[in-house]
Amino acid sequence: MTGKISYLPLAGKMAVREFLGHVDHRYCDLHIHPATVEHIYAATKQIVQQVMDEIGRRTPHLSIKEVISVGSFEEGTKNCSPNEFDFMVCFDYLSRKENVQIEGVDGCQPGYMVAFLNSSVLDDDAMVNVIRELYENVCCIHHEGLRSEFITVLEEVITSLSMKKIVTPHGFLVLKDSEFLSLRLEWNKFKDEYKGPDIYSGLCERDLPFQKSYSLHIDVDIMPAVSVEDLSLLSHLHGFP
Repeated sequence: MTGKISYLPLAGKMAVREFLGHVDHRYCDLHIHPATVEHIYAATKQIVQQVMDEIGRRTPHLSIKEVISVGSFEEGTKNCSPNEFDFMVCFDYLSRKENVQIEGVDGCQPGYMVAFLNSSVLDDDAMVNVIRELYENVCCIHHEGLRSEFITVLEEVITSLSMKKIVTPHGFLVLKDSEFLSLRLEWNKFKDEYKGPDIYSGLCERDLPFQKSYSLHIDVDIMPAVSVEDLSLLSHLHGFP
């Protein structure tokens, strides 16, 4: 039994090459100018900060005191287009010593701890979804309830801000929607540099009648966290790095 070898005509090879070039440029652009990458990142962080500010305004016990960039982009190890970013958002109210007492106990996985709620917090009806009673008058943060409430408020905020954009000199970044703890954004690159007064002026609804050279879908993962300033709470535990 003999095999049959098929050869692609030269015109066909050129068509495939052009198609792959189109895909690489529009969807897998590995050659975005570093200045444009910085604008994408700056606009992304501004959107995340504005979303977190709105969450805290609507639900004070979910207020965020700091947005921290983490992941491969922050580490400088990302090897493709800037289409994914990771941020850790640290709670303010739920990290205050007068509200929460952090304890590391044997039996917890390394790096994990119990966040006990002080008595002053237990009478706050707004906190009912994030409180878990361990035994009489002793409660801790219910992480599943906290995550569920955070996601609910996040979805409400994204719905109110959907399709608004941050304008930069190289393009604009649109806030589209969210899924679980992720934001979905879309970067639209200008063909020519923009020098208008609304650059980095916050999310806006303005229509920008400029020619675009390409668009890029961007996913942003949000990781809520309670901050711990005193690592001695954990460093004595077996297995803690």
